[in-house]
Amino acid sequence: MSETTIKGMNELHRKLAQMPTKIHDRVVSKALRAGAEIVQEAITERAPENATGGGSIPFGALRSDIVIHLKRDEDGVQHAIIGPDKETAHVARWVEYGHRMVTGGRSYKRPDGKTVGHGTQVGEVPEHPFIRPA
Repeated sequence: MSETTIKGMNELHRKLAQMPTKIHDRVVSKALRAGAEIVQEAITERAPENATGGGSIPFGALRSDIVIHLKRDEDGVQHAIIGPDKETAHVARWVEYGHRMVTGGRSYKRPDGKTVGHGTQVGEVPEHPFIRPA
C-alpha cells in the first residue's frame, strides 16, 4: 500500500486565515456549492419520474425540483441543504419512505401498531429511496 503526502497544507491554512472575511466566505460558498451540485445531480438521477402521470404532482416535477440552499448556522459556519423544494417535498417523503394508501378519511398508525381514524387502508406503497443513497 502506498503512502500519500500532501505538502503545503499549513501554508494553505495560514493563507485562508489571513484572507479577508468577504473573500473567504465567497471561496467557501463556491466550494460548498460545487460539492452540493454533485449530490444534487445524484439525487436527480435517482428520482422517479412518475411514469403513470397520475398523482398529486405533474410528470417529472420531482426530478426538476431538487434544489440547493446555502445556509449559515448561528456560529457562522456555512452548510448546504440539498433536496426537494416546497412544491414536491411532501411527495418526496412519501416516495422516499413509502406510505399507506387510505380511503374514506384519515388513518394513523400508532407506535404500538394499532390504527386510529375513520379511513380504511387499501394498500401500501413501498419505499423508493432516492435521496438517502445519493
